[in-house]
Amino acid sequence: MAEERPRERSAEDLAGLRAWAAVTVRQAHELWPQVQENPREAVFPLVVEHLTTLERLLPEVFSYAPSGGQFLRAAGRDRLPLAEGQVPVTDPLLTLVWAEVETEALRSAYYPGARRFGEHVAADVVPDAPGSGADLLSVLPGGEAPAAVVHVSCHGVAGPSPIRSALSPADGELTVARILDEAAPATAPGAAGPLVVLSACETDLSTGDHDEALTLSTALVARGAADLVGSRWAVDDCATAPMTAVFHHFLADEGLAAPDALRSAQLWMLDLERRPPPGMAERLRREAHRADLGELPPVDGFHPPGQSGAGA
Repeated sequence: MAEERPRERSAEDLAGLRAWAAVTVRQAHELWPQVQENPREAVFPLVVEHLTTLERLLPEVFSYAPSGGQFLRAAGRDRLPLAEGQVPVTDPLLTLVWAEVETEALRSAYYPGARRFGEHVAADVVPDAPGSGADLLSVLPGGEAPAAVVHVSCHGVAGPSPIRSALSPADGELTVARILDEAAPATAPGAAGPLVVLSACETDLSTGDHDEALTLSTALVARGAADLVGSRWAVDDCATAPMTAVFHHFLADEGLAAPDALRSAQLWMLDLERRPPPGMAERLRREAHRADLGELPPVDGFHPPGQSGAGA
């Protein structure tokens, strides 16, 4: 079979992409107060104004870095093989109904040997760790037991200042400040890093600075993640659960890189004729047939700061 060559971009494609980027940057300061109040309504004028460009770019995969330095560091990292350990973290506070459904579905379908962190009620098992802030830091690069995949399903919040943005582990808060202050010794340039999925609200949002340079997501990229999936606003856990299951299907079963797997999962959500992938848990299969699934916040709320895709 002949190898498929990547489609070459026309001058029109490139001009459209530059125009979209230029307008977005030019209007960013003006739109920022609206974005803080309602991000979906604030970006709507841009979508309408450049609908043709957006439609042409719909199948494309985008990831971003808030600075050139972070982009170079992330792009220069190898990805740890998925087989080198996985840690799904289930809401330690027992306040998210779908958190255990989500993490147990991932463990059952894709990562049967994964360590369990957090609280488990339905599974009736003793977790490997309670899911404290120290537990989470221990599975990051330089920690006591680093993993290749860390999937965190818990509460997240963008704080009044960027360093106070936090996840909600078993022992209170894991803030941006703590992630950076308790960083392990720096790894060698190009050292392999894990995939970290923050299945939580506002994990790549800064309420204090419009440049998004310091968030939970960017702090974890600075901490050594090669790929990271974070959210730009509040997300619904019952809709996030099937999307993350499909994301891991494309990642583990189809062999896609994390940015490509996320985009494929988002397109699956938008497909009115979507079908659950093989091995999806029954409770998630029922959610997969919801007519409104593609209209819910997780579809466009999650995105991948870090590497840019396969071969990066």
